[in-house]
Amino acid sequence: MRVGLLTDEVSVELPVEVTNVHPDLVALATLTITRPWISNRLTLDRGVSATFAAESRRVFGVATGPIDMSLAPRAPGSKIGLAYSSGYDSAAASELLPPDTPHFHHARVPHPRVEERAPQWPSVMLRELVTESASHGKTPYVVNCNFEHMCHPYPTLPHWFGFAVGPLLLADRFDLGAIALGGTLETHYMDMGRTWKGSTGKPSGIDPLAAAVGLPVARPVLGLTEVGTQRIVAASPLAHLARSCTSTSDRTPCGVCGKCVRKSLLASAISGSVSPSVATLDAQNPFIKKILAESPIYMHAQFEYALSRIPATTPLIGALQRHLAPRGEGSTSWLDRFYAPGIAEGVPLPWREYVETQIRARLEPMTEHDVESARTYSPA
Repeated sequence: MRVGLLTDEVSVELPVEVTNVHPDLVALATLTITRPWISNRLTLDRGVSATFAAESRRVFGVATGPIDMSLAPRAPGSKIGLAYSSGYDSAAASELLPPDTPHFHHARVPHPRVEERAPQWPSVMLRELVTESASHGKTPYVVNCNFEHMCHPYPTLPHWFGFAVGPLLLADRFDLGAIALGGTLETHYMDMGRTWKGSTGKPSGIDPLAAAVGLPVARPVLGLTEVGTQRIVAASPLAHLARSCTSTSDRTPCGVCGKCVRKSLLASAISGSVSPSVATLDAQNPFIKKILAESPIYMHAQFEYALSRIPATTPLIGALQRHLAPRGEGSTSWLDRFYAPGIAEGVPLPWREYVETQIRARLEPMTEHDVESARTYSPA
């Protein structure tokens, strides 16, 4: 789909003052904001390193310049920074990273020249949840950005890495040596929870460009499933602050969107009791109609896990179980544990031992049988 352009002027408001940001960091931030609308050339007001220019051409096919042959590539710093949304996966990542990890929240704010097209987007509420994490020992920083409003037909990130614009521009200020994201086993090793597709083990997409500016992408929960991240968050001080729903600006999730249904079912399975939001699911809910009519579905394994572990207290739950979870608990028991190779692949060496210790303190590793079950999983 072509992305339309509604304005050529955007702003990024940083929470602290910065000076002398490495030109390569500015270049990557600019690329992530403008990528849909540039063809093969990006000209900046300061020269970039030859290393960055080469990676930009290789990854994006964009000639970024001018090139400053005297400029050394940015070296990695000593700290890891977390792109923190207050969703379950980023909250779990927060629990696994060192206590001094700065948390950077990308906040969508209004654009003075573009009409608001998504008034339900919970920007204010998410900002409140992120800010409240400070009372639990976290160090949140909110980065106000309006570049999502550039996009037509609806506001969205021009490139998925756009939520890291803040950490990129703040990397020198905070001595960052990596940017941590969410992203679980289902999104990396599986076809979004349907079947196993594996991994090349090599950086792909924008990852090489991030590494070229001294900020390799870290994914602390790469070897964890959504079941694992939800278990970690449920047992953490951030449990009441975790929020996946973006369908309403209220503090209380909508309870009816796809994310709410999946997370509520998982929460019921983990707690062992059917939550009110699950007990009151409506067969006329468009999402419920959709998943009853399709198979496999997005995050199928998670639905099968949850539905095979809760009692059929309503006819609708029974219908969902017959359609999505006819095999019982055994087919998805591996989702309770973590895939150990994901730690080495997802976490840069300086933080790997710490993260692995934190994961092992909370979850058990997959056995050989679990790994085989995960790799051969197929929806019923």
